[in-house]
Amino acid sequence: MDWSKLITHDRDEHSFSGEYRDHEIEIEREDADDRWYIIVTAPCGMLDYDGWWWNQGAPLDEAIAEAVRGAMIDEETAE
Repeated sequence: MDWSKLITHDRDEHSFSGEYRDHEIEIEREDADDRWYIIVTAPCGMLDYDGWWWNQGAPLDEAIAEAVRGAMIDEETAE
């Protein structure tokens, strides 16, 4: 993942809102020990990722990387 292409709109301890390669990314959880809920929306409005990530208690940066990988918008899978 090329972190320089990540645009952050809002970020705190339990949530993230931003963009990566024109895809909207929304990530949130209730508590530090919970799983992340990830939604990645393509420019056309299609959901490329919509669900709970299994890695309970993972840091936010790992959840962002999972969103990009899982939606297949990272450089390795996008081409």
